[in-house]
Amino acid sequence: MQPSPYWRAQEYVVLDLETTGLSANWDAIVEIAARHIVGGQLAGPSFHRLVNPGRPIPYLASRVHGIRDQDVRTAPSLEEVLPELLAFIGSRIVVGHNIAFDLAFLRRAVRRLGLPWEPAGSICTVELSRKACPGGNHRLQEVARRLNLPPPTHRSLDDVETTARAFLNLAGQLWG
Repeated sequence: MQPSPYWRAQEYVVLDLETTGLSANWDAIVEIAARHIVGGQLAGPSFHRLVNPGRPIPYLASRVHGIRDQDVRTAPSLEEVLPELLAFIGSRIVVGHNIAFDLAFLRRAVRRLGLPWEPAGSICTVELSRKACPGGNHRLQEVARRLNLPPPTHRSLDDVETTARAFLNLAGQLWG
C-alpha cells in the first residue's frame, strides 16, 4: 500500500503472530498481539491472546518463541479468538514486520471459518526499513537496535510494541 502524504491521519493496527511453524498451509497460530495507532501515536490497550493450536507445538518453534504446550492447553481456540481479533482490526490498515507472513495465516483462518474479511491495506516495516536504511540487515532485532528501541523477544506482545514504534519512527523519516 502506498501511504498518502497524510499518513498520520490514517488508522493502523500493528499485528504479530507466533506460530507452530513457517507454513500458513500446515502450521497453526499460538499467540496473537495487536496494537492500534491513531493520529500517529499508539492508542488504547493492546490485544493479546494465547491460542490453543489443537496440536503439539514442535520443539523448534517452542525454542524460538518460548510458548509450550502447557501454556496453551487451556487457551481458547482460534475459532473463538478470531472474531474478536477481526473486530479489533476493523477497517484499519494492518502493519507488521514481514506482514505477508502474518496475513497468510490470518487469511487461511478466515477462509476456513467462512468469515468475511480482507485488510484495508497493509504496510511492511521490513520494506520501510529497506527504504529508510538501504543495505544491511532488516530483521526486527537489527531495526530495533538501529532505532534505539527495546529489543523484540519473539513473543507477540513485545514484538508488536517494537514493530509499532519502528513503524512510527520509519514512517516519520520517510513521509515526514
